[in-house]
Formats: sequence, structure tokens, C-alpha cells
Amino acid sequence: MKTIFRVDSRIVHGQTVNYWCRKYNVSKIIVANDELAKDDFRKLFFKIAISDEIDLEFLTIKGSISKEYDKTINCMVIFEKIDDVIKYVKEDGKINKIILSNIGYGEGKVKMSEGVFLNEKDKEKVSILQEDYGVDVVYKMMPD
Repeated sequence: MKTIFRVDSRIVHGQTVNYWCRKYNVSKIIVANDELAKDDFRKLFFKIAISDEIDLEFLTIKGSISKEYDKTINCMVIFEKIDDVIKYVKEDGKINKIILSNIGYGEGKVKMSEGVFLNEKDKEKVSILQEDYGVDVVYKMMPD
């Protein structure tokens, strides 16, 4: 089975479950974010937002790297921001491909694709992922 890596600033929402998880037959979502892993209130909010058919787990960046993934299911690892992905690969987390799918508009940001807006620092981080860590970066709002 496979693991899909995505950046989505909204983390987990209806589009994640209704489109991404169905398209790739995902049974488990792991949210890799140090702050959220410790925030029980926010975790509860996300758990309420999705159905019980998808297993949802919140881990620190380091915890998501050392996690033993069930090889019999498809899993999706979601990062809130590109900084989390950089931290993941610097800690020896392996990612072949990352999908940037929901990164909102803000001051100094330019549209890279539908739903993905990056500033110059974000673009530099994307280059680091590609050039230093060999990560294939894909801009995609919705699955194929």
C-alpha cells in the first residue's frame, strides 16, 4: 500500500475525506504538526469534522517519522505548512512526493496553482525540498 504526503493549511476537512481519501482509498490520516499534537481541543474539532470510517491520528513531526505504518492500508500524512515538511525531511523523514493543495492567499503571496499561494520564503523552501532532498513537489487542489 502507499503513503500520500500533502500540505493543507486547513488540515482536515470535508474535501480531504470526500475527495482525497476516496480517490486514494485512504483508511488513515496522520496529521504531523508539533503544536496540534498537544492541543486536545483542536484535535477534537478535527475528529468531529470527519467520519468514523477514517482513522485520524495527531503526531509530532518526530513521532510521525518514527511511526510504524500499517503496510496493509493506504495512509495520508498531512502537514499544515511547508515549514513542517522541511522539519520532517531534516529529521530524516523520507518523502518522494509531496502534494501542495491548500495554502491560502496572503500578503506577498502569488498564485502557483488553484488554491496554492506562496511567498518568496515558501518558494525557497520548495526549492530546498526539491534540490536538497529530491522531493517531487506537485501543486494540486483536487486529486486526479
